[in-house]
Amino acid sequence: MTTELPISADLMPLARTALDQVEELLSSARQRLRRLVAPDGEVDSALLNKHQFAAHGFAWYATYRCALQKMYEWALRLEASGHFRPLERALLQAAFGEYLAQMVGGVGLSQGEIARTAARVSAA
Repeated sequence: MTTELPISADLMPLARTALDQVEELLSSARQRLRRLVAPDGEVDSALLNKHQFAAHGFAWYATYRCALQKMYEWALRLEASGHFRPLERALLQAAFGEYLAQMVGGVGLSQGEIARTAARVSAA
């Protein structure tokens, strides 16, 4: 008995587009973090200490981007060699789905800390 896996037909182009969007997000976050911790060009240790949550969150987002990039490169190598089969496609799709969902909803830094790309507070 074989079961068809629900894999996107456009998986590789979607993964490439997602990586481009993640890079844009990180570029923006990097600029914001620099303004917080290095307003004069050099990292100020007191400001880094004050904004350590932002720096820690940025580091996790950058780590996720790196992991997704490595997964994509792995898939490209498999595709080029003719070994990008349904299981490997499912692994790539699952990795992108999970990491991107966390990047949108919030990356857990610890049991009590979640880094989100933007926090909005509104008065009712």
